[in-house]
Amino acid sequence: PPPTPHAHSVRRALTHLDSLHKAIKGFGDPQPYDMLRTFHEDGQGYSVILHPLRSIAKEQEEIAVLIGDIAFNARAALDHATYEMAVSDTANLSRRKRRQVLFDVQFPVYTKDTRFDGDGPDCISMLTAPHHALIRSLQPFAHEYARPLADLHAINNQDKHRIVHVVGVQPTNFRTDFTPANATDGLRIAMTYGSGLITEHDTEFVSVRFSEKFSVEDMAMDGREWRLSAQICFDSASNRVGGEIAGIKMFDIVVAVNWALSKIENE
Repeated sequence: PPPTPHAHSVRRALTHLDSLHKAIKGFGDPQPYDMLRTFHEDGQGYSVILHPLRSIAKEQEEIAVLIGDIAFNARAALDHATYEMAVSDTANLSRRKRRQVLFDVQFPVYTKDTRFDGDGPDCISMLTAPHHALIRSLQPFAHEYARPLADLHAINNQDKHRIVHVVGVQPTNFRTDFTPANATDGLRIAMTYGSGLITEHDTEFVSVRFSEKFSVEDMAMDGREWRLSAQICFDSASNRVGGEIAGIKMFDIVVAVNWALSKIENE
């Protein structure tokens, strides 16, 4: 038998997810940035600067489109599965009435039970009580496995109105020894982290301040001491710049959708 519409949409989401991971993996070839240090004039610190070596605009756009494609197909899979239930539950209605009630069918997403249990989502009002209860059990407020569905809902809505905003590359796993040569036991080190996003311009990653003055030679460190990897980030629904890591977030969403569909298929 041909695949169901929701199965087809899931396969499309998985294909785009694989493309997303490949795009992220290939982002650093060639390396898009370098790390530079600028020493503070008072001799009490320095700043680590993320310096772009090439434009990342084309890759940002490609990754943004893939995020949107994953969200669209994952959301469509849930809507198709809900529609299939609605078709079954309205078989006894007249053709005209059935067409009316099926027009607005979609999988609802609620983060609070009070809103779901209030007036109730109109988009599943035609479902039988068991199916209605099933959809409720798959809400972000009802099960921890469903929490990524709230992210899916927000990302998909954002992508429908404007392209998902890929804000850049966020360094992770940053390790080095900040202690200068000839430092005393009483030295205090204060570090202030910036946005940590690699963009088209020089960006301060971290500012290091010492309680004592040092020469540039004392503050010099072997570049091999730096440990730095990066993740593609994009705007979250709450507009926290760099708040979402693309590969991990979209993987979690697809896993949650597959979990929800397995519950619907086995009901």
